[in-house]
Amino acid sequence: MANDAVPVPVVYLFHEGKTELGYLQSLAKGRAIRIVPEPSVSSPVRLLESAMRFAMQHAEDLRANPNAEIWVVFDHDAKAKEMSAVRSVLKKCPAECIVGCVVHDINKCESNDILGRIHVALMSPCIEIWGILCTEEGSTMKRFPEDRHELQSLLHKVMPRYDHKCGAQFDLAKMTCVDAAIKRAKEWAGTHGAFPECLDASHYAGICPLVEKIIASPLISPKSWRRQ
Repeated sequence: MANDAVPVPVVYLFHEGKTELGYLQSLAKGRAIRIVPEPSVSSPVRLLESAMRFAMQHAEDLRANPNAEIWVVFDHDAKAKEMSAVRSVLKKCPAECIVGCVVHDINKCESNDILGRIHVALMSPCIEIWGILCTEEGSTMKRFPEDRHELQSLLHKVMPRYDHKCGAQFDLAKMTCVDAAIKRAKEWAGTHGAFPECLDASHYAGICPLVEKIIASPLISPKSWRRQ
């Protein structure tokens, strides 16, 4: 049972498509954590910019709730030019920065405590890598395709209910090896580092810490869940 005296953790989710949203919402259902989806945008740069503006616009509320976080989930998709643009976005403050400047060093900004609430879950080459890692077949794989289309095809084979052309929803019943997926994701993170250092990784599963956060949240009764 969630303690009413302690604010339930809130995750404001900025995402590219429905796959990650559906998966994370299903994972969080019945747990003492809220996934609040923000409008999806099919561009990592636009997602980051939207998340930064959101952080500035809601700075007061975010500071009042230390359990609130902002997560940005997007795929690498081998778009080197776009990833370069992502790096540059992270160095600038958004237009709503309380300092009133959009080009000063973000690390020196007095709003950095709020911008620090933004977590990036980079998936390389794409979100399907996480779906595969969590399956029994994927948990024993040594090598994974680097092409996203090959990964999508492979995931469809090990998870027949997944079809990228028809909704692209993960089948949680097939994702029984989450612990093994987390272990592999941490190995990749240990090799490549955190975002944005990991932008050059062929395989990366930045969604791992968010999944850990969700499954570590206590289960609550259906009656309590409906009140969230």
